[in-house]
Amino acid sequence: MEGEGCSYVGFFDLQGNKWAESRNPILAITPEQIRHIVNAIASSNTVDLRASGAKLGTRKFICVFQDENVVVLKQLGGDADDKLMVSVGRFFKGCVVGAAPGGEREKCSRISVEKYTEYLKSINY
Repeated sequence: MEGEGCSYVGFFDLQGNKWAESRNPILAITPEQIRHIVNAIASSNTVDLRASGAKLGTRKFICVFQDENVVVLKQLGGDADDKLMVSVGRFFKGCVVGAAPGGEREKCSRISVEKYTEYLKSINY
Protein backbone atom coordinates (compact mmCIF):
# COMPACT_ATOMS: atom_id res chain seq x y z
CA MET A 1 0.00 0.00 0.00
CA GLU A 2 2.92 2.35 0.56
CA GLY A 3 3.65 2.12 -3.14
CA GLU A 4 0.01 2.97 -3.83
CA GLY A 5 0.22 6.45 -2.33
CA CYS A 6 -0.02 5.68 1.38
CA SER A 7 2.77 6.99 3.57
CA TYR A 8 1.68 4.83 6.51
CA VAL A 9 0.15 1.36 6.61
CA GLY A 10 -0.76 -0.71 9.65
CA PHE A 11 -2.63 -3.94 10.29
CA PHE A 12 -4.23 -4.49 13.71
CA ASP A 13 -6.49 -7.04 15.37
CA LEU A 14 -9.92 -5.98 16.65
CA GLN A 15 -8.51 -5.24 20.11
CA GLY A 16 -6.01 -2.80 18.62
CA ASN A 17 -2.92 -5.01 18.87
CA LYS A 18 -0.45 -4.33 16.08
CA TRP A 19 0.17 -7.13 13.56
CA ALA A 20 2.32 -5.18 11.09
CA GLU A 21 3.24 -1.58 10.43
CA SER A 22 5.26 0.60 8.05
CA ARG A 23 9.01 0.64 8.61
CA ASN A 24 8.96 4.33 9.48
CA PRO A 25 5.67 4.83 11.28
CA ILE A 26 4.41 8.41 11.24
CA LEU A 27 1.59 7.62 13.65
CA ALA A 28 2.15 6.17 17.13
CA ILE A 29 -1.26 4.50 17.32
CA THR A 30 -2.36 2.99 20.64
CA PRO A 31 -4.60 -0.08 20.98
CA GLU A 32 -7.28 2.08 22.64
CA GLN A 33 -7.37 4.44 19.66
CA ILE A 34 -7.82 1.57 17.19
CA ARG A 35 -10.50 -0.07 19.39
CA HIS A 36 -12.45 3.19 19.45
CA ILE A 37 -12.48 3.36 15.64
CA VAL A 38 -13.14 -0.36 15.10
CA ASN A 39 -16.07 -0.25 17.54
CA ALA A 40 -17.49 2.74 15.69
CA ILE A 41 -17.30 0.88 12.37
CA ALA A 42 -18.91 -2.23 13.88
CA SER A 43 -21.77 -0.23 15.40
CA SER A 44 -22.19 2.50 12.80
CA ASN A 45 -25.75 3.13 13.98
CA THR A 46 -24.81 3.85 17.60
CA VAL A 47 -21.26 5.28 17.56
CA ASP A 48 -20.84 8.14 15.13
CA LEU A 49 -17.25 9.28 14.68
CA ARG A 50 -18.55 12.28 12.74
CA ALA A 51 -19.71 13.68 16.08
CA SER A 52 -16.90 12.52 18.37
CA GLY A 53 -13.87 12.51 16.07
CA ALA A 54 -10.84 10.33 16.69
CA LYS A 55 -7.24 10.53 17.77
CA LEU A 56 -4.33 8.57 16.27
CA GLY A 57 -1.06 9.00 18.05
CA THR A 58 -0.96 12.65 19.07
CA ARG A 59 -2.94 13.87 16.06
CA LYS A 60 -6.65 14.72 16.18
CA PHE A 61 -8.98 13.85 13.31
CA ILE A 62 -12.48 14.62 12.16
CA CYS A 63 -14.50 11.90 10.46
CA VAL A 64 -15.53 12.82 6.92
CA PHE A 65 -17.04 9.44 5.98
CA GLN A 66 -18.31 6.44 7.93
CA ASP A 67 -20.10 3.26 6.87
CA GLU A 68 -20.24 -0.38 8.00
CA ASN A 69 -16.77 -1.16 6.57
CA VAL A 70 -14.63 1.99 6.44
CA VAL A 71 -14.09 5.35 8.08
CA VAL A 72 -12.17 8.22 6.53
CA LEU A 73 -10.54 10.72 8.86
CA LYS A 74 -9.02 14.12 8.10
CA GLN A 75 -6.43 15.62 10.41
CA LEU A 76 -7.31 18.79 12.29
CA GLY A 77 -4.83 21.59 12.89
CA GLY A 78 -1.14 21.42 12.19
CA ASP A 79 0.92 22.37 9.17
CA ALA A 80 -0.84 21.99 5.81
CA ASP A 81 2.09 19.95 4.48
CA ASP A 82 1.95 17.53 7.42
CA LYS A 83 -1.81 16.94 7.51
CA LEU A 84 -2.96 13.40 6.86
CA MET A 85 -6.01 11.67 5.45
CA VAL A 86 -6.45 8.33 7.20
CA SER A 87 -8.75 5.47 6.25
CA VAL A 88 -9.52 2.51 8.48
CA GLY A 89 -11.19 -0.61 7.10
CA ARG A 90 -12.60 -3.34 9.33
CA PHE A 91 -12.57 -6.98 8.26
CA PHE A 92 -13.63 -10.05 10.28
CA LYS A 93 -10.42 -10.52 12.29
CA GLY A 94 -8.88 -7.07 12.27
CA CYS A 95 -8.46 -3.77 10.50
CA VAL A 96 -6.16 -2.03 8.07
CA VAL A 97 -5.07 1.60 8.46
CA GLY A 98 -3.76 3.65 5.56
CA ALA A 99 -2.59 7.26 5.75
CA ALA A 100 -1.65 9.63 2.97
CA PRO A 101 -0.66 13.29 2.94
CA GLY A 102 -3.43 15.73 2.14
CA GLY A 103 -3.82 17.11 -1.34
CA GLU A 104 -3.70 15.11 -4.54
CA ARG A 105 -2.93 11.76 -2.89
CA GLU A 106 -5.44 11.92 -0.04
CA LYS A 107 -7.97 9.64 -1.75
CA CYS A 108 -5.24 6.99 -2.17
CA SER A 109 -5.65 5.94 1.45
CA ARG A 110 -9.36 5.23 1.03
CA ILE A 111 -8.97 3.41 -2.29
CA SER A 112 -6.17 1.19 -0.94
CA VAL A 113 -7.87 0.48 2.38
CA GLU A 114 -11.18 -0.39 0.70
CA LYS A 115 -9.39 -2.74 -1.70
CA TYR A 116 -7.58 -4.62 1.09
CA THR A 117 -10.66 -4.68 3.32
CA GLU A 118 -12.81 -6.16 0.55
CA TYR A 119 -10.16 -8.76 -0.29
CA LEU A 120 -9.68 -9.87 3.32
CA LYS A 121 -13.45 -10.11 3.81
CA SER A 122 -13.79 -12.14 0.60
CA ILE A 123 -11.47 -14.81 2.02
CA ASN A 124 -13.30 -14.70 5.38
CA TYR A 125 -10.36 -13.19 7.22
